[in-house]
Amino acid sequence: MTNIVFSSEYITTFIVMLSLCVLVPILLFVRYYMSKKPKLASFFVGCLGALLVVGGKYLIDMFFVVMLGLGEYVNPSIHPVYTALYVAIVSAILMTLSTWILFRYGMEGRAGRENAFLMLIGKGGLYAIAYGGVSSMTYLSVALTINNDGLEKYLNAITDPANREAQQKAVTALAERPIGEIVSEGVFHLLIMILQIALGVLIYMAMHKTKDILSKQKLSHIKTKEKQDLAWYEKRTEGLIPLTVFLQALLIFPLAILQAGLAADYALIMLAAGVLFTIMVSFGCYTVFKQVK
Repeated sequence: MTNIVFSSEYITTFIVMLSLCVLVPILLFVRYYMSKKPKLASFFVGCLGALLVVGGKYLIDMFFVVMLGLGEYVNPSIHPVYTALYVAIVSAILMTLSTWILFRYGMEGRAGRENAFLMLIGKGGLYAIAYGGVSSMTYLSVALTINNDGLEKYLNAITDPANREAQQKAVTALAERPIGEIVSEGVFHLLIMILQIALGVLIYMAMHKTKDILSKQKLSHIKTKEKQDLAWYEKRTEGLIPLTVFLQALLIFPLAILQAGLAADYALIMLAAGVLFTIMVSFGCYTVFKQVK
């Protein structure tokens, strides 16, 4: 059995990605809460939304794999592209649906954009920790254990032969992954967090009547400068929720492609495109957010 040793560059990368995926959401929460003083309960409502995404994804996976017997079509080693599409579409739908549920049923007594934004920080932040932070912690734990005890001792601790073989393949694949791909995976989780927060503004807009959430200045501007009635604006918001699903799926898909073992050589290019995409969408959502009271 070929022994595997993770270099210090790999260990450092795992530590940096773990730190980013945990500290960035925490710092974002602290900064916004201390500056705006929204209701703290809004944050925990958002955390519940992240748990809805995780639990919903598990139940849907069980439905397709166990009940319908379609496991091979969501197996990245057999159909990586199908798997990536499945992950992107299901995750985007769950992220949007969970945000809709929270705004509809979880924010009673916590009106206003500051509370809404803090809720989105809780939801997106816990997502980044649950997926980016936990995966980085897993990678780091495996790497340190193998470096200290050796691959053979690590595998011998697994009693089931099938699991042992699968774990050996997974460890070998991890050791062969380019560092740029590992970095891209971690940063993509942070980008998805940011996009969840930004697109939550559009869901907030879609779920409220224009006259109830736009500032007085914007309402006056609509009537006097743009010479449009509010009904025209109401129609514009009807397609915002499907749009959020589409935009989130666009960002999740390249991450799912990387996790399926494809396009490793283009990881940094895909990451750069993801960063640019997230900046553009977030800027557009920010301009909307400024008009909300």
